[in-house]
Amino acid sequence: MFMGKNRDVVQIILIVLGGMFLPFFITLVLLFHVDVFSWSGWVQIITAFFYFLLIFGVELGSVILYFHITNHFAEKKLLRLKRK
Repeated sequence: MFMGKNRDVVQIILIVLGGMFLPFFITLVLLFHVDVFSWSGWVQIITAFFYFLLIFGVELGSVILYFHITNHFAEKKLLRLKRK
C-alpha cells in the first residue's frame, strides 16, 4: 500500500502519535482516576486527547507560518543583496 518515503512518513507519524498518547493516557488514568473499563472513561480520554492534538496542531501551524513568512522576507533581502 505505502511505498518508500510515504511509508516512512506514516511510520514516523504513528510513532509520534503513540509517543504522545501513551504518556497522556497513563497520566489521565493515574492522576485523574479515569475509568478505562467504561465507555464514558474512553470518551473522556479521546476527547481530551483530541483537544491536545488540536492545540498542538495550532501551535505547529503557527510555527510553520512564521518560518514561511520569514523565509519569504529573507529570500527578498538576498535577491536585493545579489543585485548590488
